[in-house]
Amino acid sequence: MPSQWLGVVQSVSFMKSWNQTSPEILAECERRLLSHVGASYNVYTVDVKIDIQSGVLYERIHTFEIKGNGMELSVPVVIIHGFASGLATFVNLFKELRASCDIIYAIDILGFGRSSKPVFPSDSLDAECLFVDSIESWRIQMQLPAMVICAHSFGAYVATKYAQKYPNAVKGLILFEPWGFPYKSPSECGWLKRLGSTVNPLLLLKMAGPIAPSVMRFFTRDLFQKTFTNIGKEEEMFSYLYHSNIQCTGDAGFMALKAPYHHAKRPLSLGGLECSISLIYGRDSWIYAMTNLHESNAVIEIIPNAGHQIYADQPEQFIHAVRRALERI
Repeated sequence: MPSQWLGVVQSVSFMKSWNQTSPEILAECERRLLSHVGASYNVYTVDVKIDIQSGVLYERIHTFEIKGNGMELSVPVVIIHGFASGLATFVNLFKELRASCDIIYAIDILGFGRSSKPVFPSDSLDAECLFVDSIESWRIQMQLPAMVICAHSFGAYVATKYAQKYPNAVKGLILFEPWGFPYKSPSECGWLKRLGSTVNPLLLLKMAGPIAPSVMRFFTRDLFQKTFTNIGKEEEMFSYLYHSNIQCTGDAGFMALKAPYHHAKRPLSLGGLECSISLIYGRDSWIYAMTNLHESNAVIEIIPNAGHQIYADQPEQFIHAVRRALERI
């Protein structure tokens, strides 16, 4: 799609009328989901300054904060969501981890959720730096000497790249269903599968306009009828993710990092990382578990009867795995 049309599709003013959404609607959807935390919390915006090759960007990182009721881990835990998601999807995780942590933060990755929506560069390294350096600027503004990062899917990719660039800021990585490690897929054949793996699904959703909710329901019906049934009530998760994804620009940044067949252009490696690393996978996921751990001190756990949304498929087993990972830090 020509860049001028991409800009039109991602224009906030255009989307308000075309996709019947707004930042205010998203904020209300988030509030409804977070009401299930069952404890007091704060949400606020952190202003960040990011130096990039073409200049300086001033952006905003939407932040969730909740105090824990346990002192087992004094280092702050920062939770980062994956592609096509947002911080409020982890409402159950916030509830369960409070007993193990002093304080928990969660952020919307730049371009997603309620964080600001910059135009992402098409170069993979530039896009990666924008994601990574926005988190470092956020950490500095929050005055956090170090943190434990608990991240899902694409968020795990960003977290790992962050730990490699800023190793002194990371005490531990808990990566669940991490995207971006190199793998050999048995399905890497055929032009149709290759073409499908290069399509930006959120861009297509935005282009659907008034019928976008119906399109999203059709292609994600199993996700909302089965996987997410224990998070929030009725339509809360669907509404939150719809309004979050229809407004995002981070999808363009993700696509800049993505190669055909769901590979990463700049694959992950754990070599050289000295912090505690835990990898948690769902046995039934499309993500390929990285079992070759000779290059790192990582510990791997595989949870049965769980797919990519492991935190929703098997919440109790997932929480236990995260707690075990925290104990190793």
